Amino acid sequence: MTYDTRYEALENDTNKYSNTASLSWTGSDNKPHTSTDGKEYTAPVESQSNGSKSGSYNSMTKEITWTIHANYNRADLKNAKITDKLPYTKDSNNNQKFIPNSVNVYHYSVDKKGVIVKGAALKPEEFKLTEPNASNNYTVEVELLKDFTGKDASIGMDFKTSLDGLVIDGQYKNTATYTNDGKNFPLDATVNVGFGGSLVTKSGQQNGDNIDWTIGLNNSQSTISGYKIIDTPTANQVLIESSFHIYETKVQTNGYVEADKTKALVRDVDYSLVITTDGSTGKQSFELKFLKTINKAYVLNYSSAIDANDKEGVSNEITMSGDNVTTVTQQTSKEVIVQTSSGSGDASGIRGGLTITKVDKANKPLIGATFIILDKTKKTMLRTGTTDASGTVSFGGLRAGDYVIKETESPAGFSIDPEYAVGKKVKVVVTQQNPMMTLKVVDPATLVTVSKVNEAGKGLPGATFEVLDEAGDVILPDLKVDADGKLAIEGLLEGTYTLKEVKAPAGYLLNTTPQTFDVVLDENGVMVTTNIEFKNYQGSASILKTDAKLKGLPNSIFKVVNAQGDTIKTGLKSNADGIVTADGLAPGNYSFVETTATTGYGINDTPIRRFKCR
Repeated sequence: MTYDTRYEALENDTNKYSNTASLSWTGSDNKPHTSTDGKEYTAPVESQSNGSKSGSYNSMTKEITWTIHANYNRADLKNAKITDKLPYTKDSNNNQKFIPNSVNVYHYSVDKKGVIVKGAALKPEEFKLTEPNASNNYTVEVELLKDFTGKDASIGMDFKTSLDGLVIDGQYKNTATYTNDGKNFPLDATVNVGFGGSLVTKSGQQNGDNIDWTIGLNNSQSTISGYKIIDTPTANQVLIESSFHIYETKVQTNGYVEADKTKALVRDVDYSLVITTDGSTGKQSFELKFLKTINKAYVLNYSSAIDANDKEGVSNEITMSGDNVTTVTQQTSKEVIVQTSSGSGDASGIRGGLTITKVDKANKPLIGATFIILDKTKKTMLRTGTTDASGTVSFGGLRAGDYVIKETESPAGFSIDPEYAVGKKVKVVVTQQNPMMTLKVVDPATLVTVSKVNEAGKGLPGATFEVLDEAGDVILPDLKVDADGKLAIEGLLEGTYTLKEVKAPAGYLLNTTPQTFDVVLDENGVMVTTNIEFKNYQGSASILKTDAKLKGLPNSIFKVVNAQGDTIKTGLKSNADGIVTADGLAPGNYSFVETTATTGYGINDTPIRRFKCR
């Protein structure tokens, strides 16, 4: 036997209905028998609310589609309408934006399983649409201009709102009202937005001696100006600046975000990155800021070198802020427990530090020397710092063990010790009683060596020089060579200079040709050797011995006398062309005097050809 019943969900205020059937009979034993069975039917919840409302979010378009099904129980419609007030808060950056011309109004039916089936659209003359605006309190309204009955009485509508340009939350709630013959039926809906409200996330995993970190930036795809994160790692890891990369993402409709490695952002064009290190503790942090307003999701990948003991945890804390959002603080999603790495620390795990004192060869402190500390593999820079006025720089938070110390910049006028220029291995020894180890590093001054020599290459004492800068100003006057003709010029800054002789060695002519030289440090900051050789010469003079017809006369013998008449040179014979030469003359006034004439000629003993060597 089958039969139908009709239920009135609204009147009964329930969607559960039960029924019990009994069968009675007299058996072959002439005794009465009874069998009873009951069933309960659960009607769709829409029957009780007389409708439904739902919503779905598309992360690719940033749109919510709201769907309303009114008059589920198919009561006759009279003066019916559907209204949906969009939540609106003045001066809020989180109000949904209605998408014009997105409203659809249609009939629908319900199959035997309670599934809603969309039907034909209503004709334009059958309803009046009012789109939301400030004057109607941001309400979508569909007023039916015709009273529907029977299967046409179930009316559905859908419309879209956009979250583009907003700070996107994780959940949006909305209530529509279906009104029929003066009776209201509220229909509620909640939409969960994939990754909504997610402005920063973080995860990490160990990769050999490094931790690879992944930060999700603005997974909600909110529109944020001045988006900035500050990330503070624990002190047992060291940021690797070259590993920082930001990528655009591929976003699916459900909000899932994947980095697009083909679309990398450019530092100092799209974003800024500043890493700071506390030299005394080793603790680091970095600030990353987008230079333009963003409305997409991005992925930041970077690595940190492990400076932790075995089984020690490393973690990070991120603070995110923006000009139009409330500051959000979120710790890394998981702590990474370190497995044994090849860093510099030894098994003791004691942390202390190293103080470097920078001095010149006279033990005077030097300000402005920059050092870096590398792990023993020279792959990871752990610390960097510059000496202060006391000539010291301290690096705290170092574990006892082997490191490489490298000087990258020397004070003005000094070069770098070659050992420290390429990186010197240093064992840092620290204990609980003596947590700070000290190290003295001597920097040599820049050095230019001058050699004063004669034509034979022999050193000449007694010369005096001065050094001029590129502008021609004397910056180092009265520089005297030593007994071997050597001069050491120290402490010049990198640049171009001129060396000028202002006094010649005794018995030698002044070298009036200045020499230009450069003070240069190589790529490691080590002084490039600069040696200057300055030669001095003695004077020489020649005369031509001729007859009355100006023919050269050979074999005439002369001597050279000075201004006082003293003989300086003798036995100077004219050659076949009649030329007589005197060499090795010091600066002064001289004359040639003939002592023996050419055969057949008389002697001219009057001093002739007075000359001056200078």
